[in-house]
Amino acid sequence: MPIDPQNLETDQDLLRVLLGHTVEHAVADDGGSLTITFDNGATLTVAPDPDFEAWSITCPNGAIVLSLDGGGLSRWGARK
Repeated sequence: MPIDPQNLETDQDLLRVLLGHTVEHAVADDGGSLTITFDNGATLTVAPDPDFEAWSITCPNGAIVLSLDGGGLSRWGARK
């Protein structure tokens, strides 16, 4: 079941679909899109923005992945 936050009437609609569910996996492509899949089968895809950094993820080990404005990714390694 795809979720498009741009078409939801309120943020609460998104919360009702995702609340209490676990992220199964997250995949970022080289173009800057992020797709997150949840244990209930829901997916959340965030496209890159032409003017702003659309999203960032910080991993438990400190590694960071960031969507660049206009597309693409920037990565920082884990903390030592």
